Amino acid sequence: MNKNELKYFFIKDFLNDSDVHNRVCSDILLFEDSPAAIIEEDGTTHFHPTKKNHIRNNCLDETVIDKMLSPSIRTIKNIIRPLVIENGLAKPMIRGLQNFSNPDSIRWHKDVVPEDMYIHSSKRFVTFFVVSESQIHSDFMVSLNPTSVELWNIGFKLELETNMLIGHNQFLGHEYNKLRDSKINIFSFLWYDTV
Repeated sequence: MNKNELKYFFIKDFLNDSDVHNRVCSDILLFEDSPAAIIEEDGTTHFHPTKKNHIRNNCLDETVIDKMLSPSIRTIKNIIRPLVIENGLAKPMIRGLQNFSNPDSIRWHKDVVPEDMYIHSSKRFVTFFVVSESQIHSDFMVSLNPTSVELWNIGFKLELETNMLIGHNQFLGHEYNKLRDSKINIFSFLWYDTV
């Protein structure tokens, strides 16, 4: 791996259309109460009786997952897709979605992929869309390791704001640091390259 393979970004005031932003915010809250689902390769869907707000997709037919998403979640997915392409994925597909509602601090980590789903780190990308009705008292870091932002100037550490989009490929990891209580939703899309 060389430094050129490290892809990451953050965008403040991501959704500039307030109507789309408000619909996405409402639908994220609805998604939070939805049962967790696994979509198999053949498109068969299984719902988990006790888990919520998570979809894992193993199907290459994107219409299957799109049927499970609200129109505004599909819209934001389609707005994010070109950014993922700009950052190295030729034909990105959603592997998973999850909403983190008022999460506790999460230490620095890289997302783990089971061996049966292994895809090279350059072919996996994660995006986080941040939503809050009030000021957020939390930091978010994207980096090669827990100290690379300060030592090597790789990645970033920033204070979260509502309507912010963060993304990085899987050569990098991330950390969420909750400084004080605040109501926040972090909606995550896990992308992978089908090429």
